[in-house]
Amino acid sequence: MLGPTAGFGRVAEDFYVAHDRPKQLWVRLLHPQAREWLSAERLPVELQPYEKPQRARCEHALEQLGSLRERFAAGVKEFRKGQGKRHRIPTVLSIAACAKMAGVMGGYAGIASYAKNLTKPQRRALHCWFNQQTGEYEVPSESCFLRVLQGVDPLEVEVVTLAWQDDVLGPNTDPLVAIDGKTAKHSGVHLVGAISLPSHRCLGVEPVADKSNEIPAAQKLMERAPIQPGQMVSSDAMHTQHKTVAQTLYDKGADYLLPIAGNQETLLKTAQQLLPESVSPSGRQDRGQSQPPGTARSGDATC
Repeated sequence: MLGPTAGFGRVAEDFYVAHDRPKQLWVRLLHPQAREWLSAERLPVELQPYEKPQRARCEHALEQLGSLRERFAAGVKEFRKGQGKRHRIPTVLSIAACAKMAGVMGGYAGIASYAKNLTKPQRRALHCWFNQQTGEYEVPSESCFLRVLQGVDPLEVEVVTLAWQDDVLGPNTDPLVAIDGKTAKHSGVHLVGAISLPSHRCLGVEPVADKSNEIPAAQKLMERAPIQPGQMVSSDAMHTQHKTVAQTLYDKGADYLLPIAGNQETLLKTAQQLLPESVSPSGRQDRGQSQPPGTARSGDATC
């Protein structure tokens, strides 16, 4: 006998209610070595194709978990009012951040499932709510993650996580920055994000306002994104805009690489006239050739 079930019954595809009639769960070995195989680090080669991926688990040291929670405590304000706040915002945000770093897919349900796998020392380090009746540290529920993540100030969270990222990874030495927009699956929320390459370090995310597009969102993101002088900022043709280029060159001191679409006829014609025939579309020349007089420098033309 492995033990009793939790005493819940399914009434819908993903909804269960307690019926207070737990069952006993018994198993029987179908092979003399079954217990040995299941206890091993890896299944035998012939059984591995049937193995399902394990649930993501937290691999961070206790000191790292405590450090992350302390950062959220210092940088993110409590927005909830009234009584009954068992789980503090720094605890909820720290668990959500660790879940995403562990590669947890899905939304609030995925994060809540990840939280249940936290060990007792990890829950203690994250200051999870201690239930005096059971003597256990309890983790936030799915609804708790939903309320906190929907109500918290995203810019406050971004400042904390980017600072923590820099402390863990060290100074950003990536030469490239990519800005692109994506629609979050199942939510319809459109986001513009900036990452540096090749490390894929996050530089910030900005939501696209209703009845708007990526252009103002990207420009707002660039105002605060930690883009460094000398980096090359790249995006798609939508962002080949005067203001975006000015932000890149003069506000950030960076270079840009922006394509010119076929519907930008005047700009395309101007760029073709600025670049001599001896200069390739990338602006690079064959080795050994000198720079022709009047050749556009980085930033003088988009190509």
